Amino acid sequence: MSMLVAISDTSVFSRAFGAASAVAFLLTSAPFARASPPVGEAKATVIGWAELDRDAKDPRACVLALHVADGEYDGISSLSREKQDDGESHVVPQGDARLPPRLRPGGLATVISKRGLSEVVYETFEVYSEEGNTFLTAGARTTGKKAEFGLLVTGAPHPKARLQAARGKKVSAKEANKLLDAVVATATEDTRDDLAKTPLTTKDLQLLDAHAPGGGRLLLAKQLVRPALDGAPAFWNVGLFLVSADGTLTSLSESGLHNSAGFDVTWRTDIDGDGIDELVLDTEWAEGSLSRDVLVWDGAKYVTVDF
Repeated sequence: MSMLVAISDTSVFSRAFGAASAVAFLLTSAPFARASPPVGEAKATVIGWAELDRDAKDPRACVLALHVADGEYDGISSLSREKQDDGESHVVPQGDARLPPRLRPGGLATVISKRGLSEVVYETFEVYSEEGNTFLTAGARTTGKKAEFGLLVTGAPHPKARLQAARGKKVSAKEANKLLDAVVATATEDTRDDLAKTPLTTKDLQLLDAHAPGGGRLLLAKQLVRPALDGAPAFWNVGLFLVSADGTLTSLSESGLHNSAGFDVTWRTDIDGDGIDELVLDTEWAEGSLSRDVLVWDGAKYVTVDF
């Protein structure tokens, strides 16, 4: 999968970091695009993730992990390099030109939570570096009575957008073996070595209840290869696929079925009312840290937004 953002707890954000002729399904490949989403458009744009600030006494306080667009990264990185050591956070001075104009104290954004939409106001911004990467967070407060966790967006999300748990179900016996063969055919070379020892089974597949493009379905393949050992994360063979209405299987990661720390699709929401869900992916790493990406449908493909 792609590189993800590690969240070690609810108040601090850091990056941890992705043919068989008998197969009845046509296999295609699609890039797991990493282009930054547009910023400042009228439509809703995913820009981060909001968590409750459990260290604050004010129930309205929250912490935001923010996406840094491609053209903004150099400026944010220079703020980090000049002020801090690895892993230490630094408050960005008000008015610093290297902070993107879209991010200013007093600026507004929207949180899509399980309860619906709520508004937050930026108060402070911090940067920090970890393992050569730079991250941007913000302290904020909701304009309501209590902060909510959820997807952070700008623009105009659909008024009925809600964060919903993504649930999976078993694949029906009628199509299980066809889907299994199609998934195995996408496996990387390293993964095929694992599969030779422990074959993937239909029990390792689940269809998600998310709304997929083109009337298709989303299929998660996940097989435990090695449990967590000595502080290292568990090791999995994983893959996320789009099963189109015509039976086409398309990998949503660059490598098809591949080796990774185990990830799950944990949340879904339709931010703009187009009938296609955005997907929140969480990956559990060593010592309980959690990585998070959001897959956003741009009208032609899923692109990943990291924080």
